[in-house]
Parts: sequence; structure tokens; C-alpha cells
Amino acid sequence: MISQPRRRSDGWGVSSDAVYRSLVEAVADPLVVINEQHQIVLFNRAAERVFGYDAAELLGEDLNLLIPDEHRHSHPDQVNRFGAQGSHHLKPAWHRDPVQGRRSDGSTFPAEVSLSGLEVDGRRLMAAALRDVTPRVEMERALETSERRFRAMFEQSPIAMVLVAPAGGYVSGNRAFHEQTGYSSDELEDKWLGEIVHEEDRDLLMREFRPVVAGLEETARVELRYVRKDGAVRTMDLFLASMGDPDSGYLIGQATDVTHRMEDRARLEELVRSKDELIASISHELRTPLTALVGFAQLLHSEYSALDPVERAEMIGTIVSESVDLTNIVDDLLVAARAEIDVLTVARVAIDLRAQASQILEMHGSDQIEVVGADVRAWGDPARVRQILRNLVSNAMKYGRDPITIDVAKHGSTAVISVADRGEPIAKDDQVRIFEPYERAHRVAGVTASMGLGLPISRQLASLMGGSLVYVRTPDTNVFALELPLAVGDD
Repeated sequence: MISQPRRRSDGWGVSSDAVYRSLVEAVADPLVVINEQHQIVLFNRAAERVFGYDAAELLGEDLNLLIPDEHRHSHPDQVNRFGAQGSHHLKPAWHRDPVQGRRSDGSTFPAEVSLSGLEVDGRRLMAAALRDVTPRVEMERALETSERRFRAMFEQSPIAMVLVAPAGGYVSGNRAFHEQTGYSSDELEDKWLGEIVHEEDRDLLMREFRPVVAGLEETARVELRYVRKDGAVRTMDLFLASMGDPDSGYLIGQATDVTHRMEDRARLEELVRSKDELIASISHELRTPLTALVGFAQLLHSEYSALDPVERAEMIGTIVSESVDLTNIVDDLLVAARAEIDVLTVARVAIDLRAQASQILEMHGSDQIEVVGADVRAWGDPARVRQILRNLVSNAMKYGRDPITIDVAKHGSTAVISVADRGEPIAKDDQVRIFEPYERAHRVAGVTASMGLGLPISRQLASLMGGSLVYVRTPDTNVFALELPLAVGDD
């Protein structure tokens, strides 16, 4: 209990009440004292500055004048407890949860309040010391806003993001991260994130990110493999950055699945390699007939009179044969180019498949290849059918083994002409790949690789004619079958 000080002078000749009043006015924080009726009985200079009132205006006024309307129902609680319990039960303490004060102009501000009970001349009073905490509240609100924005960006980001503890443990991940890895938040709790990295890439992870964990670098980035919950091995582009607080040591990571990009890169590298091989193959395939053409043409030009008729006939025959081969090569290249820019067209007429096969064999000059089966007519382009058969026969002669046969048949409304040989079977994985441009299944020692265009072009031509080209392996035979619509009158 504090009693009213007596009016007396101290050793300096100053009265005690003057000392107390000077102390109250000198306090830097606003000080408001009220009685049991909630009337203001003291209002110091600091309170005048903060609230914008003169003390003379407020003495005797209700405390509610300093409280916003919407908060008046809650402010009197402490005062009422004081009135019910007595001042000796109310110990001074700062209440950290801000209350709202109202200035003379109607504006409001947040303040911390310390309440103390007083008893002066038998009257119960309550002293409220206030601190304007506007800067602190604004900073807290800014932090809350920043945290909400960060959380929203973190959770809603389409890029997988993860918060990592200093030791590399999982703290939090967004939805994209959990969808990408297949793990839920509960499954990753307290898990070292290196566990989902492919075991062969864990050393790479540690080597690249150790400087960031140690605070020597702010960021690091690396591509490595990780293992999804379902066991699928994927590749991620992982970017790790310090959160900017060296004391906490927390890191934030962004993980982009780049598996498709890596696969595309591998396919591009394979395509470049195939293109290089194509150039070499084209050079070889063109050089062979051109060498014969140029050589024999020069001999005929310079030594014609010295050559006997048999020699001249053989040379002319070779020139014709090599010219045909050269024409076929150029024809394949032109078809491939036209197909690539989607300007390739075909005719649709009724053709005799056995007759087309006979023309091809006559061109090859081979009497060891037999044409079997019935006479069958199909709808198609005769030049393109011969081009397909030429490619199939050339492949069989180059990579297969005798006997080679051409079989003509019909199945329902479909005409079929197939080329078969007894060569080694084509591996299952290669049975699709051989129909892709610049791909080859066979690599025979001593035989220069082909351009890898024959089968893809042949399948494209078959499709344009309304048919198909398929590969089938019987127990001991490779069969490439061209299927075309059966011509009217043959079904």
C-alpha cells in the first residue's frame, strides 16, 4: 500500500509532493491514473503528447474517451478486477498483447500497458503506464504478410521446393515436391534427403552442397539422379540456397525434373551421331557407283578402239548397273526429304505384284531369288512398290542368308508380298528402331553401314498407299511383308 506523501522539505528545501509531481511528469511513457469510477485523475505530459489532449481537458473524464468504440467492452476488465479484489492483489506487470488507444483526432494506435494498484488517503486508484508499440506492430504485421506470401508462393509453386535443415534433414516440402518424389510429408519427416538421391550420386550431392551448408557459398546447383517412391529413377536439376540466416543454417531447395530433357539430349546426340554416319554412308554409297561410272567411261572414251566388243559390252553393262544403283540412292534421299516436309505423294492404280517383283529381280540380275505364290493385283503406285521391294531385297542380300524368297498372296481384302531370308533374327528392341530414320539393326564386319533410310521410307510409302510394312520372325526366317489393299476383282 502506498500512502499519500506528507508535505515536507528534504535536505535541499524541496517539498515531497513537488518531487513526486516532477517524477511523474518526467516519465517518458504516458501515465494515466483513474479512480474506481473509471475517471481520469492524472494525465502526465507524455500522455498529452501521445493522445493529443491537454491534461485539463481530461481530468474527471471517463477513461472510455481514450478507448476506441469497438474495444471499450474489453478494456475495463482489469479495472473491474481491481475494484473487486483491491489494489494489494494487483501486481504491476507489462501486458505484451497490445491494446488500442484513441487520440484526440480519432486515430488509434497499439500500446502495451502496465497496470498498478494504488491507495491514496483510503481511495483506490489504478495507474496505467503505456508504451506506443506502433513500430513493433507494423514490423510484426509486415513479417506476417511476408511469411504468408512466402508460404503461398512455396505451397503453390509449380516447381518442387523443399526446406532443408542444416544437417540435410527434411523440414517441409510443397505439393509439387511430394508429387515429384511420390513421398508424403509424413514419410519424409526426419529423413535425410540424401536417401532419395540415387546411391551413385550421393557423393556428388555432398561435394556440391557442402560449401553452402558450411556457409562458404550462398548457392549451388547440380544435376543428379533420384529414386521415386515407386522405384523409378529420374533426373533432377537441384538448386540449393541459404535462407539468409547464418544462425539457423536452414536451406531452401528447388528441384526440377529434367528426365525428359536428358532423354531428349540423348536422342539428339544419337541423331547427330546417326547423321554423321549417314553422311559417311552416303559418301560411300555414292562413291562406289561413281567410281565405276567414271572409270569405265574414261576407259571407253580413251581406249575404245583398243577394247574388244566383249570388254566394251561388260563395261557398258557395269555403267548401266551402277547408274541404276546411283539412281536408287538418289531416289531414296529424295523420298526421305519430301516425306520430311510432307510433300510426298503416290499414285493409286491396279498393279500386278508378281510383275513388280520380277522387274526388281531383273534389275538385281539375281537368278537365285525365287518368286512364289499366286498372281495378285493390288492398289498402289508401281514405282513406289518397286522401291519398297528393292529396299527389302537389298537388305536381304546384304544382311540375310540364302535362300531368299519373294512370296505373293492374298488374305481377305488384303494383298501381301513378302521378302524372306534365313538370316539372324532381329533383336526385339531393334524391331521398332529399324523403322526409324538413320537407324540400323545389323552391323556386319566388312560391310559398310547403310544409310538407314530404306525401311523408314518403305513404311512411309506403304502407309501412303493405304497399306503397311511389318516385320515377322518365324522359327528360322526373317519376313518383311508389304500389305496393300486388294484390287477390285481380286477379292
